[in-house]
Amino acid sequence: MAKPLLNISDEVGVPKYQQIIDGITCAINQKELRLGEPLPSMTKLCADYKISRDTANKAYNELKSLGIIQSVSRKGYYVATEEVSHSKKIFLLTDEFNAYQKVLYDSILKAVDHEAIVDIYFHHNNPKVFKTLITNNLDAYNMFLIKPFDDKSVTTVLSAIKNSPLLLIDRNEYAGENSFIAQNFNSSVITCLESRIELFKKYNKFNLVFRPKSYHPHEIKYGFNLFSSKHSIDSEILDSLKEREIRKGEVYFVIDDEDLVTVIEMAKAKNLEIGKEIGIISYNDTPVKRVIGNGITVISADWQLMAKRIAQFAREPKQIQITVPTTFIIRSSL
Repeated sequence: MAKPLLNISDEVGVPKYQQIIDGITCAINQKELRLGEPLPSMTKLCADYKISRDTANKAYNELKSLGIIQSVSRKGYYVATEEVSHSKKIFLLTDEFNAYQKVLYDSILKAVDHEAIVDIYFHHNNPKVFKTLITNNLDAYNMFLIKPFDDKSVTTVLSAIKNSPLLLIDRNEYAGENSFIAQNFNSSVITCLESRIELFKKYNKFNLVFRPKSYHPHEIKYGFNLFSSKHSIDSEILDSLKEREIRKGEVYFVIDDEDLVTVIEMAKAKNLEIGKEIGIISYNDTPVKRVIGNGITVISADWQLMAKRIAQFAREPKQIQITVPTTFIIRSSL
């Protein structure tokens, strides 16, 4: 019996569409799928793996947007056949494929401008996946761009990359002497909030929604607490919004985009006007946040600058340790 192309599970805590993306990407990188090889039709994918058509469609659309697969009218889906002759192969490992990671990835591709092959993988903050993806690809790439996460095994795994340039992205706590292009999550939060402190005067309370098991940098919490204490602002860190109603006259600083959606939905359900009766701040800018409502206020690193510096490293991998500036983009939600 032939080995299944994908391994879709309800128990791994990863959305099924993302499991499809990861599985097909991995199969291509491991040469289990070849250039131009046909992929299962949407109908067969749904039947074989007991998934909805919406899930299959979302996965294939994401893969198409990444240039990993292509579709042919009335024939189906195929592994993309565009040949790239460059000898430089870049291994890009990040946590998950979400809106702001797509912005970063697209920016890297644009900045590299066809000078290298860039393969993207996702570790989902899972130590075993992180280790497996890196150790299995040590000989397949001549450059590694990696977004680490908060786990004691990270340093040991990174130490296995000895013969190729390594650049850590977004976080630098495991950098040591390695190159990095990162954010300063603690001071950037304080600096951004203090730059427009007058905007908080019309609100009674400042809330940070930060999930207890989140892999987002905990320096954000420290910065939030220092800012609130320094300026005597009534504040609270909320584990979630499931058992806490949003309240008129409060600001909600949300790190996870799922919590952003929840706050907006709650505000609509209670007929609270965003930007006047409640305030919303989100972390990391994306194109969607520019247009939701009349715009969502964000604290965000300069992704374009980060991508430009990453591309410079990819072209000429010299030792660098750079902290990217973070900006407070004020929109109508505050």
